[in-house]
Amino acid sequence: MLWTMVLVLMFLRVLGVGTGFTLGSFIIPLYIAAVALLVVSLSHEVMINRKLRRILRGRDQKTDTE
Repeated sequence: MLWTMVLVLMFLRVLGVGTGFTLGSFIIPLYIAAVALLVVSLSHEVMINRKLRRILRGRDQKTDTE
């Protein structure tokens, strides 16, 4: 969902720059919000992956010692 929103807003931004007609006061804050949400989402996924790797490493070490 976030990727779609970012891509649509980027397309609208490029289209607006190319045609000379922009709704800058409306699109730019949405674009910034979409990019910020995307960064937060990606960082959240990275933290989850790190935790899962740590849990899986702990399981592997327990099975190796048994």
